[in-house]
Amino acid sequence: APLSVCTIGHSQDSQGYFDLGDQQEYCPSERAALADFYNKAKGLEWTESTTQVPDLATNQLLASLVDPAPLLYRTVSWLDDYDSHCLWKGVTCEDGRTIKIELRANGLSGRLSSSIGMLKDLRVLDISDNDIKDTIPSEIGLLEQLEFLKLSFNQFQREVPPDIENLRKLKLFQAHGNRITGTVTLFAGLEPDEFEESSYVTDCGSPSFFGNDPGPVNCTSCTMCCNEFEECYPANKNSFLEWKDYEDFGWILLA
Repeated sequence: APLSVCTIGHSQDSQGYFDLGDQQEYCPSERAALADFYNKAKGLEWTESTTQVPDLATNQLLASLVDPAPLLYRTVSWLDDYDSHCLWKGVTCEDGRTIKIELRANGLSGRLSSSIGMLKDLRVLDISDNDIKDTIPSEIGLLEQLEFLKLSFNQFQREVPPDIENLRKLKLFQAHGNRITGTVTLFAGLEPDEFEESSYVTDCGSPSFFGNDPGPVNCTSCTMCCNEFEECYPANKNSFLEWKDYEDFGWILLA
């Protein structure tokens, strides 16, 4: 069913009630979750929200008329009424399930929607280098398949929800360059993999953007600490002797 129809309400008390709105076959819950993600992150202001995909119907027709036939493309936009959400820019699916959202440096703002927790098969979430504010929603802890979580260089505030400890498959967690305070507790069994020292990064370095009150983020599981000057160093080294410029390992952070 068209997205605009699916979002008008699932209850008979809703204005414009659609009686099939709660059936996955007609109204996939992941599409609704991504639509909410788009709206909460002010999708109309994104740098890019469209992508080009092959126009299958037209290309099939041309192939029957011309040899060789040119390959034509069409534009797909976020919140398109009829196209699958798997075609939306930055979204990758596997067997119809969303496994990646990659929207780094794309002008996202607003906040990260709690509906992100509905994407149960998500493995990669990269929304780094944007301007997302407010807190990280606790529903992030529902993404048990998540391996890569890149939230760095936004405007996230206050504490990281303790629910993040539920993410037992994390290979990369980068939350530096924000306004996060307090304690970050990652799952105790996590081990740095191919990213080594740059696997788990927060603003646990000194001096902190907040000075001494409340001071740097407390993250005993982090492998790299960054400070207010974007200087980063291995968390197990002396912070005054082992300063490392962000550019020294930026290839990993930006990969």
